[in-house]
Amino acid sequence: MLFRIINISSASGIYGNFGQANYSTAKMGVVGLMNTLAVEGKKDNIFVNTIAPTALSRMTKTISFSGVHLMYFTVFLF
Repeated sequence: MLFRIINISSASGIYGNFGQANYSTAKMGVVGLMNTLAVEGKKDNIFVNTIAPTALSRMTKTISFSGVHLMYFTVFLF
């Protein structure tokens, strides 16, 4: 049998964001948990994905992503 675990994190956890240390820490904790579940679940056909969406909008235009190249992609799960 094949199992999938899909969780959602945040780009703030990956890139960081001024004034949101607690939020960024919690979101990277989700990524770490999913990485561990992926390693442990591999032998039992458990696949784990974490999605961390980001977007550029009027609300996020004041956030600096200096030195960071944002990548846009579509995730297909089969």
